[in-house]
Amino acid sequence: MPLPFFRRGSLPARSNQPAAKKRRPAFRIGRFELLEDRLAPTVTPVYNLTDTLTITFDSLNDTAVVSSDGTNIWVNGADTGAPAASLSVGILIADTGGALSQSVVFDSSKGAAVSIPGGVQSTGIESFTVNTGNLKLRGTGLSATTSVSVAGGSLDLNGISATVAGVQLVSGSILDSPATATLSTAAVIDAQDGTISARLGGAAAIAKTTGGVLILSGANTFSGATTISAGTVRLGNALALGTTVGATTVSTGATLDLNGQTVGAEPVTVNGTFSATVGGLTNSSGTASSISGSVALGASGGSIGGAGNIVLSVGLAGGNVAFSKVGSGILTLQASSTTRTTAAATTTVDGGVLRVSVNSPLGTSGTANTFPVAVNNNAVLEIQATGLLLTQAYRITLNNGATIRSSGSNQTNSQVNVAAGASVTFATVGAADVFAIGNDANDLTGGDATSIVNIAGPGIFVAGFANNYVGRLNVAASVLRLGSSTGLGTGAGSLTLAAGTTITSTDTNARTIANPLIINGSIAIGAATTQTGALTFSGATQSISNNATLTFAGGTHVFNTGPMTLNSNLTLSGASATFSGGFALAGANRVITNNAAGTVSFGGALGSTTTGQTLTLAGKGATITALNLATAGTGGLGNEVKTFLNGTTSAEVYTFNGAAAGTSTGGVELQSGLIVLNGAASANNTVTVVGALRSSPA
Repeated sequence: MPLPFFRRGSLPARSNQPAAKKRRPAFRIGRFELLEDRLAPTVTPVYNLTDTLTITFDSLNDTAVVSSDGTNIWVNGADTGAPAASLSVGILIADTGGALSQSVVFDSSKGAAVSIPGGVQSTGIESFTVNTGNLKLRGTGLSATTSVSVAGGSLDLNGISATVAGVQLVSGSILDSPATATLSTAAVIDAQDGTISARLGGAAAIAKTTGGVLILSGANTFSGATTISAGTVRLGNALALGTTVGATTVSTGATLDLNGQTVGAEPVTVNGTFSATVGGLTNSSGTASSISGSVALGASGGSIGGAGNIVLSVGLAGGNVAFSKVGSGILTLQASSTTRTTAAATTTVDGGVLRVSVNSPLGTSGTANTFPVAVNNNAVLEIQATGLLLTQAYRITLNNGATIRSSGSNQTNSQVNVAAGASVTFATVGAADVFAIGNDANDLTGGDATSIVNIAGPGIFVAGFANNYVGRLNVAASVLRLGSSTGLGTGAGSLTLAAGTTITSTDTNARTIANPLIINGSIAIGAATTQTGALTFSGATQSISNNATLTFAGGTHVFNTGPMTLNSNLTLSGASATFSGGFALAGANRVITNNAAGTVSFGGALGSTTTGQTLTLAGKGATITALNLATAGTGGLGNEVKTFLNGTTSAEVYTFNGAAAGTSTGGVELQSGLIVLNGAASANNTVTVVGALRSSPA
């Protein structure tokens, strides 16, 4: 093909070449006319600094490639001489009619992005492609026969609504700077990557078939479906998915990102997951998102969740398939799921918080333990409401690192199984919240010798029924109420009570706790009203640490095995208590200070089995039964004195009641107070002190 040339002078006559002859479009810049193949097609004359560069097609299957070298506009490789930055009116692309396929492409083949300040108007062409630059429409914009493709740069509707044959976004953006226009089509919009902030209308559907992120931020009115087969569709507007006539479907490996939007009654179907931390339905924003339409799980199951919070106000739909909560955010289910009815409808909480505020959020069944629910490491199942009774249809398994908690005063009627070897947490959100576990025997089950249930508070935990959990329990700064002596399980594992804990009966009935007992700080035992039942701690081993104060209320509480190991000093306060198992000193002298208003009784071994270590009973007097002040030593007054009695005043009375085992081989020194030896009349009720019994010198 001969090279094009410029000719100065008047316009030539129109060529008589056959129409089928393919030629490049012609254009005119001022007095210069670019001709191709020495033909003279029709052109629109006159270009000046405020006029329009017109590209007129007059042959079949033509393409005009518009580019810029940063200074001038080029068309099909030829410099028009038109300065790009001065085109204040813009470009008019015209079709003379009758052509089959005519296209205009804006690209960067000459090294710079095309920018047409005055805008672009196209009439009649079939294809309008933007590969570079920032273009805006002018005049009548685009015609109904035109298919628009943006593969880089941006196309601005500039307030001009258009109905077109098709829309494609490969990359870049389609926008409407005045936010008043609508881009409509009846075809499926091929949206791959980039942003569409212009309003989309008509019967259009959207298909996202490639990776990358598509952002929809217009208040869209299109009525077709949205299909996300790959990548991410991120919403920037509550109406981004168009009318609710067309549903949204997300495939495995893709995700719909709500991005902080409050979406209406859009039906959404989620298949599979996007990644380990991003579900098929997700929210990447710090602002919570919600959907008031039905969210259904696809045939292969689905996942929901991400970094942000999501609220579903309609029950989880779909069949009996697997559901997983992923990501670090909170997913709230506010309605019952009525379409999940069999054990195949599993639930896994893999991350963040799954918050439920109805009784049957994960499935509905009249059979206990139907639906398996697994809570995994660093994940939380939260029961949020007041008076919620989570259905017994669930069998909840807490794996290592899992948490189950209550927000409000709630009860789980489901069976909660602690996985073997797992350390799990039961908690409340607020100090006034109540978490009651179970409505029947053995609703707390599982565990082994290495399992740990951490009752973390800060509210009230109620174990109202007999359970068969066999592991250890750690209680921290909580109120623990027992409705059964085996409410905490079989008693095989240790019970550790940290500072700030209160432990009571649920009522006026006494309870016996067989767990080995570890008290690691100041705690309260019993209640003055309602939960006044006396507690008996019968664990084979018991210990006190961190200079604990035990504050008693209600009935007389009993520690009846031992000896209790004193790893620190001990203070007694409040109502009555009995320590019938005695005390053992752990490597140092210890002091028990009795400030209790009630009666405090000691029995068993009082003192140390190690020479030179002493136990001091200080404060108020006490009753000492079955005196056995030490099990080693030969008596005498020096280092073999095992127990000091040091009352707050000289009027404090230490009453020693004789009993069958009441023989002491250690010494007793009264430093302040009064000793009463009270041997009863029965045969063995005598008090024998083999070691020294003395009063301190005045």
